[in-house]
Amino acid sequence: MIKNNLIKFLFFIFFFICIFFAIKNTLILGAHFILSNIAIREAFLLKNDINFKGIREPGQKRYFGLIYKYVSDIKNFNFDKIIKTFNKIKKIDINKTEFKAEYNIINLLNQISLISPYEKKITGIYISKDIIPYWNLSCDKYLSSFVSTAITNIVMIKGLSSYDPKACYGHEKEYGFARYKQYNKYPSNTKLNKTDLCKIAINEKLEKIIEIVKYNDLFKFIIYECKI
Repeated sequence: MIKNNLIKFLFFIFFFICIFFAIKNTLILGAHFILSNIAIREAFLLKNDINFKGIREPGQKRYFGLIYKYVSDIKNFNFDKIIKTFNKIKKIDINKTEFKAEYNIINLLNQISLISPYEKKITGIYISKDIIPYWNLSCDKYLSSFVSTAITNIVMIKGLSSYDPKACYGHEKEYGFARYKQYNKYPSNTKLNKTDLCKIAINEKLEKIIEIVKYNDLFKFIIYECKI
């Protein structure tokens, strides 16, 4: 009897510990998710500074600063500040913030991503280095090389980022960049015209090039047919 009671007691303790940590982790993850979303939204209302854009130092400095501020407000019961922050981020019009250009470009890439899988196989994307908002999406200058392809699933033409010692992640041989050199593919800052792009497209067995260009204060894309 004593042995059975002891087993039941130990089982109860084990079960209680499991429930306790499950609830604890759920609350921590839930709180982190909510605070992260608030921080990201509030960041759109702040200055568009490349030094604060990215997932590495110094890019993440402002992000964590906002997180710590929210935690401090909660600990100190500063509910007025919390409510004020919620009201600020409730209805953000990104077109009225300093991130309008990046938002415009990402929307264009989302539109391009809707083309058929067949079209994607025969198409390339070109974004020249003078489209500054795209190449300054992150303090990690190498990140931009992969954004358009990640969103559209379309190969990028002349999309390698130039080496920048000021980048917050200046590992020139990471992200597979060393392998590109084995195939004689290097970054290029030269702006290409339709003829140049179509020559590259034909050589790479592509039939179309989509170029993102600046149009007044916004951006748009142009499609070039490059069939032989």
